[in-house]
Amino acid sequence: MNRKTFAASCAAFTVLASLAADASAQATRSTTRPAAKGAPSVVKVVETAPGHYQLTRNGEAFFIRGVGGSGPKDVLKARGGNSFRTWSYTEGKKEFADADRYGLAVSLGYWVRPENQGLSYKNQRQLDEQLREVEHMVALYKDE
Repeated sequence: MNRKTFAASCAAFTVLASLAADASAQATRSTTRPAAKGAPSVVKVVETAPGHYQLTRNGEAFFIRGVGGSGPKDVLKARGGNSFRTWSYTEGKKEFADADRYGLAVSLGYWVRPENQGLSYKNQRQLDEQLREVEHMVALYKDE
């Protein structure tokens, strides 16, 4: 796996985690059609014109109004936010519960170790380890 493929895999995981986390489909009820109760939302990146793309959720444009971190989700919701991102997946069950409770979308983060911290994109073993960790994370939370 080359550097571009690995980076794309990690980016794809962030999207997958967001999809899994959004199962309650409550996030932007006023601006986005919700999925059926208990069903996952359908999130896509669609090309609207050559070279121009739009994030959609359940067939409608979805504009992320969010924050990163673990601050109070009720405050985020009260101020018009619709999503948040974490820097770790270790508290995933809590983050999904918070997202459901406040009607928010969430993207669980995965820390991809950079080259200046010992990762070599030329080392297939290290790349395979990180890929296995991402696969573990997807398996752990795909049904949340």
